[in-house]
Amino acid sequence: MFRFAVSFFFLSPLIVMANQPAANAPSSWNGEWKRAPVQVKKYSFGVSDYQHEIKRFSFASPLTQHLSFSAEVVTSRTGLQDCANSFDQTTLGYEVLPRLQVAEQVQLGIGFAQLDGGHIAFITGDRLDMADSQSFIVSTQWLQAIPTASLELRLTRTSYDAHAVYEQQKAFTDNSLLLSYQLHF
Repeated sequence: MFRFAVSFFFLSPLIVMANQPAANAPSSWNGEWKRAPVQVKKYSFGVSDYQHEIKRFSFASPLTQHLSFSAEVVTSRTGLQDCANSFDQTTLGYEVLPRLQVAEQVQLGIGFAQLDGGHIAFITGDRLDMADSQSFIVSTQWLQAIPTASLELRLTRTSYDAHAVYEQQKAFTDNSLLLSYQLHF
């Protein structure tokens, strides 16, 4: 479950698109890119006994003609009820990613993310603390105006602070490379 929460957190887009253009959007975007500075989304799925809920608060805004800033806070709650292995798990994470426009349609971002793994509380009264993680992010995004689309290549190095939880001698790291294409219509 913890790996799922981490994967879902990093697969989400950082720049939020909407119907109104930003007041000081860079002129190289020719008005084709539209942004909303703040967006709140809630995802819920599951069946009667199993529920998974994710709440996402995103902020994205250009600061200058060549520099933009995006941040995201994500909470997740998972629960399995009415069985011998019933549990509740909660997590909280955030991500900060400033981006610099290095060419007319190319942005480079370097950022940081942290995820509090939270804990799993079982119906028996036991509690298991999950590993926390810190991530260093390098992202390159290619913007395409017609149609409104973007291609992002993201390199992430995540360190898990598992030694306090699982009594290991050292924490461990995970490197990932993600290529995503987004088409907005």
